[in-house]
Amino acid sequence: MTNRSTRAMASLTVAVAVIVGVGGCTGAEPGPPPPPQLSEQEMDAAYAEFLDQSWQRVESAFPDAERPDVDLVRFIDQSEWAEVIVACLVEQGVDAKVSNDGQGGYESQGVVGQELSMAIAAYVCDAKYPVDPSLTQPLTDAELDYVYDYFVNVLNPCLEREGIEVTEPPSRQAFKDSLLTVDSWTPYLAVLENPGQDEWTRLNRVCPQAAPGLRGS
Repeated sequence: MTNRSTRAMASLTVAVAVIVGVGGCTGAEPGPPPPPQLSEQEMDAAYAEFLDQSWQRVESAFPDAERPDVDLVRFIDQSEWAEVIVACLVEQGVDAKVSNDGQGGYESQGVVGQELSMAIAAYVCDAKYPVDPSLTQPLTDAELDYVYDYFVNVLNPCLEREGIEVTEPPSRQAFKDSLLTVDSWTPYLAVLENPGQDEWTRLNRVCPQAAPGLRGS
């Protein structure tokens, strides 16, 4: 059984992960705005909350599991997440590898009877190498402007060149207002008609979904 995992840290990480990562084909675009700065206390609180959320995923599947004590090694950037976590999992005996689909995730091969040990291994690696909490906070207004400009001026034209019939972008304010709703817009909505894994991977490499350089990518 192959499990696929992508970035997940806090409630807004899903939205951040879609638009944060290694970008391409952007030319001499202005650099991304800096992420919000957190105090040491805020970093500690965010890390503790993340650990609780990570363990809840284990506990929901294995109510009798004992939570291990794990020392933080370091906070990591979004761009190195998959490679760092895979290396950690492999070190613990899990058959894992970085996905080649351009989504910044990893795949692990499940073994019948070892589900609990694999779940705990994933928790341990999360605890050792969490994504820097400052990188998973809600996007600032300046960051949203940066993402919108990338979507409209770079990603939409890139997909059009690949033969995708793209959708008309919403207004800048409508994009911001709908980001975390069912009406949120991304140029890749035009690609979600089940293009097949090979084509999906190719498109993500040619026209990266992520705004380049945002949030430590």
